[in-house]
Parts: sequence; C-alpha cells; structure tokens
Amino acid sequence: MGGAVIMIILLVVVMPVAILLSGALAAALIGGLVKKDVDKTHKESELFEISESNPWLQEKTSDLVKNPNEIDQTYNLQISLLRLGSHVLRQVSP
Repeated sequence: MGGAVIMIILLVVVMPVAILLSGALAAALIGGLVKKDVDKTHKESELFEISESNPWLQEKTSDLVKNPNEIDQTYNLQISLLRLGSHVLRQVSP
C-alpha cells in the first residue's frame, strides 16, 4: 500500500514539476543561444543597438531629446495631422 502512495505522489506531483522545469531550462538555453547568434550576426547594424537598449532608462531617453519643446512640437504636429486626416476622410466619404 505504501508503494502505491509513493507512485501516485511521483506521478501527480514530481513528474509534472520536473517536466515543466526541464522545459523552462531548455527554453532559456535555446533563447540564450539564439540571442548570442543574432547579436553576432547583427553586430554592426542598428538592430543590435535597439535590442540592447532600455526604453525605461531615464538617461537614455534624455539623451535622445535635447529640447523638451521638441516633444510638444511633435505632439502638436501629430494632432494636426490626425485632424487633417479626419477632415479629408469626411470630404471623401459619401
């Protein structure tokens, strides 16, 4: 009877956990190998810089925008283009 309980515990608890963990380990290993290969292949392109950048890092984003007014100008331009586009669509649609 004790052997049956141990087998049930092995089949219900230990085996699924072992399968899931081995799958996660294999995915991490394959992901790391693929990333190394892609980084080596695209070393001189802008794709490498994008893949290594952190968009949430304040220093990086502040370096990109020298003038805070540029953001406001870009936003205003986008709003103007959206309004123009909606106006054109109203003129074209019956």
